[in-house]
Amino acid sequence: MHAHHIIEYLKYTGTRKLLTRNGGEQDCANGSLSASSLKKTMSMLGRVRRRQVDDNMSLEQARPAFTPRISDFYKARMVQAQHLRLEREDFDVTENTILDSHLFPEHFEQVKKSIFTTLTQLPSTIF
Repeated sequence: MHAHHIIEYLKYTGTRKLLTRNGGEQDCANGSLSASSLKKTMSMLGRVRRRQVDDNMSLEQARPAFTPRISDFYKARMVQAQHLRLEREDFDVTENTILDSHLFPEHFEQVKKSIFTTLTQLPSTIF
């Protein structure tokens, strides 16, 4: 595996049809991987390459895998994935955050009081 293979694989994974857990096609408007999925893919490719280099040390010089071109291509794919996510109509920046939990200032005061009134310093276990 070298730089050209990595670019081709990122092209494939970035544009392939997404599947559900059962193997059917996912109902997705943009039909591409998220930035976090691309990051996981890049980590997986790095692990594969490290195994190859461990088996044959000459690969590092003969066929470099991670070049500035790879880095630029990966960054462009990440930006594209973020743009596609932000363009979705059902995108909500507060989803799965504390802003989504409908807390009011009174709730924050209660949490603050419970933290600071019951918090005690534990003795150090290091001698």
